[in-house]
Amino acid sequence: MNRFKLILLPAVLVFASCADEGNEPAPAAGREISFNFTQDAPAASRAHDDAPLAPRPFTLVSDDAADTTTLQAWMTVDDMSAPAMRPSRGLPVTGADGITGFKAYSFYYSAADAVPTVFFADEDVTRAGTNLYQTSQKYFWPDAGKNLSFRALVGATDASTKVTLSATAPGEIDIDYTVPAQAADQPDLMLARTAPLNTPGTPVPLSFTHLCTQVKFVIGSQMQPGTIKSITLSGIKSHGVYAATDGWTVTDTEREFTITPGRATTGTETPGTLIPAEELTLMMLPQTLSPTARLTVEFQNKYKTYTMSAPLTGSWTMGKVTAYSIGISPKPEITLDEVIPEQDATYVVWKPTVTIKNAPEGTQWRVNIAVADNPHATLRPSVQLAAEVNEFAKNGFWTDITYDEINNTQTSARGDVTYTGTGNGSFPLYVYLPENASTANRTYTMTVSLVGDENVRETRTITQLPPAWSGDAGWEQIQDLRVPFGFDWDYVVCYGYTYTNTLLQTNANRNFCNKVIEKGGATNYATLKEHYYDRVGLSDRYRYYIEVDYGKLNAMNFDYEFSNSDGLKNTEAILDYAGFVATRSFQTYIEAVKKSETGHEQESAFRMGNGTTGEAPAPTGNRQPGENNAVSECLKKNRYNLRITQGENNKVTKPEFSSDGIVWYLPASGQFGSLPATVKDAIVPADCWSSTVVKAAGTDGRYYTKSGAGADVWRLETKGVRAVRKPL
Repeated sequence: MNRFKLILLPAVLVFASCADEGNEPAPAAGREISFNFTQDAPAASRAHDDAPLAPRPFTLVSDDAADTTTLQAWMTVDDMSAPAMRPSRGLPVTGADGITGFKAYSFYYSAADAVPTVFFADEDVTRAGTNLYQTSQKYFWPDAGKNLSFRALVGATDASTKVTLSATAPGEIDIDYTVPAQAADQPDLMLARTAPLNTPGTPVPLSFTHLCTQVKFVIGSQMQPGTIKSITLSGIKSHGVYAATDGWTVTDTEREFTITPGRATTGTETPGTLIPAEELTLMMLPQTLSPTARLTVEFQNKYKTYTMSAPLTGSWTMGKVTAYSIGISPKPEITLDEVIPEQDATYVVWKPTVTIKNAPEGTQWRVNIAVADNPHATLRPSVQLAAEVNEFAKNGFWTDITYDEINNTQTSARGDVTYTGTGNGSFPLYVYLPENASTANRTYTMTVSLVGDENVRETRTITQLPPAWSGDAGWEQIQDLRVPFGFDWDYVVCYGYTYTNTLLQTNANRNFCNKVIEKGGATNYATLKEHYYDRVGLSDRYRYYIEVDYGKLNAMNFDYEFSNSDGLKNTEAILDYAGFVATRSFQTYIEAVKKSETGHEQESAFRMGNGTTGEAPAPTGNRQPGENNAVSECLKKNRYNLRITQGENNKVTKPEFSSDGIVWYLPASGQFGSLPATVKDAIVPADCWSSTVVKAAGTDGRYYTKSGAGADVWRLETKGVRAVRKPL
């Protein structure tokens, strides 16, 4: 036990004695009894010499089986004399400043072998000055050969403590103690005992022993933002009797003790920091914890209030500090993009990001998107992880249905209204919003939640504007991209066949390349080329490659007279002539084509040439189609399908789109005059491309003002883009 010495010194002031006749020492100068408190090193005892118990972990869980949140707690035990302790009500007394007074008892021995009798009892001892304590009534040392023993009790109160003289051990006191309900009322109960002595003018040491055990709560190794609202100990024995000869006898009277720290946490607290204020730490009776003993913590974060508990085991030892480190593992968190822009009226591929943090391993999370007015008839948006999105959607295609001619199936190319994922991290999502060709806003609700804990969720509202209708034509409401018109490129890129089999048949090679060009819709700018491979004996061997020459598209010299008033026909004509180059998809397609040669199934059938011996030529030119240009931006506002077919030696997947499927198109120059003023952005027609192009090679192109007047500009300048919805 930690012990503190009280020194009995000669009195500073002299008062008359009121002791009973026969026991009363005669008053004499220098023989009055007073108390001077000093703090020495703790006296050794069995309890103090005990090594601290090893930390012992346990988990607090909710009584609600559906609630999977847990709190991790660690129990540690140390001495109440720990150096960091400061004297206060809620912490062990460690110095003179912690003691302002105590109850004193004294027993008189008329001879060494005499049975002691009461000299004084239940006397209040108070501080009378610096390091000076006195009873209200002065007492004096007896004559030589007669002795006094003392008992001193710190922390006794009339409400909680009843002190009686021992009926079985003369010269001792018994302490009947009930722990007060409120932490602020619970004292650091301490007892000092002396042997019989008579030492006038000589300090009499009294070693104080902590009779209780302190129970405190500190921040554990993990914490999350929120508030620790309450901590409750239940099933705790609260009444006992301390006898000098037997120690504590604790009864089975159980109750609960609750502190309400209201402690706000940020998740950055230093482990070991006291959770409640010092006056809310608990002073309990030493005891072996019963089977009903429990620790319950009520914690509130931004989602809800959690109440979690766990049974307590083990013992609380007299004179020891039992610390429970409450570590609240960070609650799973879901975050979505905070700012959700209004969406176009067109077919939209929207790419938000969902971030999942602190979800336990294996926890699933679900994303759902719905529209309130008609969730089934007009809406089948999907949410898919980037790893599961087809390559064409990643390049901006709004893909709807996959037609698999090999297996004769039709499936969604854009998932479903619900997606379920697992794991922590940031997940880019692809949300497909069908066009809103109505006259009113459409509102979607996107919700991300933990499976099994719907309280952890984030919800966003997405607004999709209708077209700005002008007559029977609808203009898209939002479009602030600035891109080149395109079709003024000098880029030539070659893809060589990657078969390494020297027995590869020349005709098979040639046929394969021709089919790729044909299926990719690139006959106007892609051609089959051959290059020397090697010589075997007297025979030269050649490989074939596909040369993609975007410069062939620049002149726009085909049999079509561009209109100044019909942008739909202009856009259809450009698509028929340029094919999927309008969305730069031919290169995507050619790079995705797989071969079925054994051992090489996962390799691309083509690779970009590097110009080395035996390889196709390296790319030339620096002006190549970008991911975005004016025509592609309009075409990507439409709906595409995917079609899977069986090639000669491989499965081929390509986007399927024809000119008669265009509903959103690039307006002609004369259409800008009907642009409504309700279109919600700052781009004006003078800054926009039209579909009315000049039939000339080189750098000629045209964009038009609202009045229809135009100017020739370089097609690779950046201008705004408008899309128009054809009549319903």
